[in-house]
Amino acid sequence: MLKKLKWSSIGTSIAYIAAGIALIINPAVVSAALVTVFGVILIAIGALNILGYFLDDVSHAFYSNRFAEGCIRMLIGIVMIAHQDMMIALIPLMLGLVIMISGIYKLQEVVNAARMGQKKTAVETVMSLLSIVFGILVLANLKSSGYLLFQLGGAALIYCGVTDQITLQRLSKRVKKYEETVGSPQDANQRTVVDAEVIQEDGPDLQSQTQEAQKQKTAA
Repeated sequence: MLKKLKWSSIGTSIAYIAAGIALIINPAVVSAALVTVFGVILIAIGALNILGYFLDDVSHAFYSNRFAEGCIRMLIGIVMIAHQDMMIALIPLMLGLVIMISGIYKLQEVVNAARMGQKKTAVETVMSLLSIVFGILVLANLKSSGYLLFQLGGAALIYCGVTDQITLQRLSKRVKKYEETVGSPQDANQRTVVDAEVIQEDGPDLQSQTQEAQKQKTAA
């Protein structure tokens, strides 16, 4: 589970860093390209949803919303491409939200570590709070003109990509040590199941012993 989380986090961090560098180098071209690419992706996914709906068995159609979801995705994709200027203006808003969300997730990892008894989390706490502050700064300057805000968002994305990995690597080592000492949640669940099975197996014997003791008392 932790290994899958690491690979997913690495992929997200690489995407953050790549998008951040691109926004800093050429925000005008990159922002327009991002809108077009996301629009095309939504149209493609929507078309696949609609195709999958009609290829699916008719008995499943009543429980499926794929046709409606596909139409909605295609509509959003078309609007994004047709109104690029409007969508480009929304990119700083989305950047600010993504940066804040990244900081909140890092803060969640710090809280998890604290609940496990880990005390040396000051570095991770500062990094998560700085991500939230960067996100707030971007959102607070949405009315700024020009592409400076895009470049600020790009720099913040690079920061998020790097600090996400630092936080994950530092805390995952502590979580691994904690699981080696205390045991993982999966081990605890397995022990609970085993104990329940043992109790269930011993239940009839205990019940018969209790009944036998009651009979002996009655006879005495």
